[in-house]
Formats: sequence, structure tokens, C-alpha cells
Amino acid sequence: MPDTTAAIDIAEALARALAGAAAGWRFTVTSSAGLSMGIDHWDLGGAYAPPKKAQVVDGSVFIVWPDSSVSRGRVDANSPGRLTQLIAAWKSTSFRDDEAAYIAPVAEPAEVDLTDPRVANVALSDPRPAFDTLAAVSRAAKAAGVTTLDAGVRCSAGDTVTAASSGLWVHFSHTALGCSWVLDNAFGMVRPGRAIEVWKGVEPLVDSTAQMLAASRHRVSLASGSMKVILWPAVVDDLLKHYLYHNFSGEAAAEGRSRFSIEDFRRGRGAFRHDVTIELDTTVPMGPGSYPCTAEGIPGGRVKLVDGGSLVTPLLNLKYSRRTGMMATPLPVAGMSPGHAGLKLHMGQGDPPAFDSVMRSTERALLVTSVLGMHTQDPVSGNFSLAASDAILIEDGEFAGASKVVISGNLFDVMNAAVTTASSHPVFATPALTIICRVES
Repeated sequence: MPDTTAAIDIAEALARALAGAAAGWRFTVTSSAGLSMGIDHWDLGGAYAPPKKAQVVDGSVFIVWPDSSVSRGRVDANSPGRLTQLIAAWKSTSFRDDEAAYIAPVAEPAEVDLTDPRVANVALSDPRPAFDTLAAVSRAAKAAGVTTLDAGVRCSAGDTVTAASSGLWVHFSHTALGCSWVLDNAFGMVRPGRAIEVWKGVEPLVDSTAQMLAASRHRVSLASGSMKVILWPAVVDDLLKHYLYHNFSGEAAAEGRSRFSIEDFRRGRGAFRHDVTIELDTTVPMGPGSYPCTAEGIPGGRVKLVDGGSLVTPLLNLKYSRRTGMMATPLPVAGMSPGHAGLKLHMGQGDPPAFDSVMRSTERALLVTSVLGMHTQDPVSGNFSLAASDAILIEDGEFAGASKVVISGNLFDVMNAAVTTASSHPVFATPALTIICRVES
């Protein structure tokens, strides 16, 4: 593992400096060593993906001053030598936020495994497995006749300290890695994780991506109207992030910017089908979105947002927990897609069928693997109208061609429809969804 002293040394210096200046404080400091490399249009490295090693120290600080004003700040590797100036600067930009001016009592952090020594070894001393993974992606793409390949791998090993004036001091190690590829600038896949297995068995996944690419070269015409659409797990992730993250935000609910009010959650309003459950679990062993505690000191854990179709709780940080009088919850890791950030959607009774079996048994449907225009959609209404440049037509379980289409409907209506079903894909934490919606070609 990397040298832990950078994160610990900065954390200790920061704690000493703040103890004499602030009424309360909390901070998170991370020190990490990372490796990244890629293939740019078949060239190893290239202008945009050269092999690179980096060591980074980064952190965030929240301070409650004696006059109850608050400040937020950042720290880096150079911060210990200028803490006096930084604290003065943070004080000069303080502001009033009485609901946020609070440091939580110490709570026991979750125990969760986040470290693979094999990944740490790659990041710190032996990059050969990273090159081997890129070579495997390249071999599979060449075998499939791909014209242009862009791909990348990354890994890191780090240590984090989360501390607060309440007496909280949490120090934990973690690894992260990922690989990705895009074939002919059209079809791709991203695999994040913490264990070296993320880099194993990529050839069949590249081949399956290439099969979609091959199908897209045969263009077909479709009549406009309602039809069965299979949403690829990455598309479902995009929908959940845009619609559910917003509407389950405690801030949005408390301030009237959500589809659901705080009272809806308190009353357990029925909002989905009775067989729909949505939960956040930030303690999945080796989960990309797992952690012992949030930056505010809230322990990681498992919390149901929807149970049997009924609302249970929004996602609440400390500020909105205090405003609403509801218990603070773990939070999804910023920047992670819902499934990889620990948000789990379950629809139907029992385990969902496998994605491949659903595909083979499909008589006629469109497979949508990516969409355009998500950022323009209204998350509160749930309405969507999204372009798919290469929606793949499935007939009798086989790819039959592709078409440029626009799919439209309402996400909440779709999730409540009796015909909507989920299927599990071995690569993704989020299920694929088979829905009925309007398609315009």
C-alpha cells in the first residue's frame, strides 16, 4: 500500500491548527498514488492517453467559527506549510447557515473491505497487468474487425482520514481501478471496481460490444408508434441519476423542488408498483461506491428509499436532516453512476431473469444502449424524449439492424406499468429494463 503518512500528517496538522481557531470542524483528506494509460485510435498512449503515474493529496474542510458562521475549504499536499494563511482566508469568506453549523456526535463507522493488494501493486510498482488488459482489449477488437479503438485503464491505491472536532478519527485504505473501450466512436463499455477481477475476462465483453457495432451498420426503417424497448443498464443508470437522484434529494424535497415532499416520505406515500424496492448500500464489500463514513461522519450503511412501492426516506445530509427532523442517511458517492454508487433498483418478485435469456426470447424489440439529451429533461415531471442514434432492432432473439430513433414517455409511468420488467446483466449493478414506450423514427 502507499505511504500513509501524507494523509495522516496533513490531517494531524489540520486538526491542531483548527483546534485553536474554530468552535467546531470536520475534514476529509485523501492521499493516493495512481496509474493510467490508454489506446488512442489504436496507438498505445497517443496524444490523449499517455501512460502516466501521479500522486495526489486532496481534501475538504468544513468549519464552524465561534460566532456560528461557517466556512468551506480545500487542502492539498502544500497545505501544511501555510495553514495559518489558509485559516485566515477561510475565516474571511465565512457565511451564515445556522442549520449547517453543526458537527455530528461520534458514530461508529461501518466496517467494509475496500482494498485489493494486487491493485495496489500495479499502481505502485508493477504496471504489467495494466498493459496486459489493454492488449486483451486490443486483441478482441482486432479479431472483431473494429476500425477504430479507443480504450483506457486506470488504477489507484490510497489512504483517507476523516476527522471531526467531536472526536471522530477514521483512517482507511482503498484501491480503485477501471477499464473502458469505445469501438468506432459508437459503442463502448466502462467497468469500474476495486478488485483486479475488473480487468479479467474483457475479451468476450469487447466482442459483445463489437456485435452491437456490426448490427448498427445495417440500417432499418421503423414505423413510429408504441413498441417494446429494452434499456441497456447504462441507460437505466443515466435515467436513475437524472430523475431519482433529484427527486430523492432531501434538499430538493425540503425546498419544494422534488416530485415528492417531505410529508410524502413521512407518510410513506405509495409512489411505485408494490414490487419496486430502491435502496442505497454503501457497505458492499469492494463496491466502487462503498465507504466507512461520509465526509460528515455519518456511517456508511444500507437504507431503503422505497420499500414495496412506498416512500421511506429521501437522501439526507446533516443540514437537511436537521431541517426535516429525519435521520441523516448515507449518500451516493458524487460522480459515480447509481448502480456503482450503491443505489439498487429491484422490480418484480424473486431474482430477475438474466439479460441474455431475455434477449434470446424476445420476438421484436429495440435495444437502446445510449441516449442523447438527458440534461434537457425535466426530472420532476418524469417526462423524457431522448434520441438514440443506434437503437438495435431485435427480431426472434437476433440483432436485425439499427435505426436512429427518439424514445419518449414518462419514467414514473414506465416504472409503474405492469408490463415493465427487469433483467440482470453480469457486468452491471443496475438492471436492464424492458418497457413499452413511444418510438419515432
